[in-house]
Amino acid sequence: NNINKGSQQLSYIKFYTGWPSNLTIQYNPKTDKNELVDYPASLDQLGTKFTMANYPYITQDSENAASMAYSNYINGLPMSQDESDIIASALNVIVPSGVESVKEGLFSGVTSDGTATGIPNTTLQTITLNGCQKITPHMFEGCTGLIGAYIGDNTQVLGDYAFKDCTSLMDVEASPSLNTFGKAPFIG
Repeated sequence: NNINKGSQQLSYIKFYTGWPSNLTIQYNPKTDKNELVDYPASLDQLGTKFTMANYPYITQDSENAASMAYSNYINGLPMSQDESDIIASALNVIVPSGVESVKEGLFSGVTSDGTATGIPNTTLQTITLNGCQKITPHMFEGCTGLIGAYIGDNTQVLGDYAFKDCTSLMDVEASPSLNTFGKAPFIG
């Protein structure tokens, strides 16, 4: 992960999962964890975010599919396989094992101390966490489109207000390793 030599400023490699999941993972030296730092944000950002300039692996065909996917999806028009794949990856985020944490505010726009730093993703429908050790406070707060959360074996802690105001949440599956619950993780 660390690609530095001598007195060079510390920097860490970003890992991209590639099309269509488009997750960006980077080592965080402050937490000593591999961290999810970016993902396909809300549907309406697909056409502007997924460009060859922003992601080194995206082809012109993938860029075109991303720009058309949102329009075709909301208008009920037929979609290509690439367009369907990018829509599915924006609606249903699967965080692979090996990713130990999620950047504060990434999904909710709220830091773990409750400070608003952005806006929540209201189009996210499901989240699957296969390697995160802790669901931090406020991680999914305000994700009103979230209907399912699937929490894998490595997660031990569910933080305060983690799913606060997730008003559509109907299905939560967690492994027995989840043994510490914060204040009102499902309030609202």
